[in-house]
Amino acid sequence: MDRLFDVVIVRPPGESYKHCVSTNPEHGSIDVRLTKKQHGEYVKVLKGTRD
Repeated sequence: MDRLFDVVIVRPPGESYKHCVSTNPEHGSIDVRLTKKQHGEYVKVLKGTRD
């Protein structure tokens, strides 16, 4: 399979992520711990090392 990209730059969400600027009415209920877990899974997918 051909790779779509060789380099991806990502940054894990910080503790202040729940204070992001958003028009989503539920953005105040962001679970930062869950967000960090989801980010970790996203990085695994990008690396092709998903469990």
